[in-house]
Amino acid sequence: MITTTDRDNSHRTALIFDMDGTLLDTLPDIARSFNTVFRKNGFPEYEPEDYKVFVGSGLRNALISALPDDARLSGDVLQLLLRQIMDEYSRDPAGLTKPYDGISELLHDLAEFDIKMAVLSNKAHELTLPIVKNFFSDIPFVEIMGKSERFPLKPSPESAQYIIEQMRCNPQNTLMIGDSAVDFHTAQQAGMISVSVSWGFNSIEKLQKAGCQLVVNSVEELREFILTS
Repeated sequence: MITTTDRDNSHRTALIFDMDGTLLDTLPDIARSFNTVFRKNGFPEYEPEDYKVFVGSGLRNALISALPDDARLSGDVLQLLLRQIMDEYSRDPAGLTKPYDGISELLHDLAEFDIKMAVLSNKAHELTLPIVKNFFSDIPFVEIMGKSERFPLKPSPESAQYIIEQMRCNPQNTLMIGDSAVDFHTAQQAGMISVSVSWGFNSIEKLQKAGCQLVVNSVEELREFILTS
């Protein structure tokens, strides 16, 4: 739990969390949705861990990355497959998903001290919102935002900048917490502090190769950094 000493530092930062691979292990539901559609359409299926290399830049890009190199599908067929995956995912978007160990406790502790928090994902908004609400319904996020027509996907900084405005914070006092180079570059372009987590969909080596300078290896390390930054 947060100590009295921690309380003195808690007002200094606002937090924007990525969702997949940062707050939640969503790979099992991603794999289930993709594999169901791939099986129906005669494409190869993958193990859940294999989807780590496909996700991070939105569902359409994940689909293109996961399809065989020789698929050569038209835009209309890609759109049909994407709708099928969305339909399959939407049926049970959080059935196999779980928060990473310690995340729920961390969010509750931070909420106790009125630290402003938000969630920003490249997953479709109509999936992001119910998934976050399912696991963190009592966390007072200022904003929960997924992919929509309003803003381009991360690493474009517009969505993060909008959230910062809604939180009435300065970007230099805001942490962007994510598990990928996409989140790191979003923070860079928006003028935020980037914090990368190693328990998500990317290895420490991959994060460091992408230029991520601050990587935390546990929720406790993340807690310490948030409360002393």
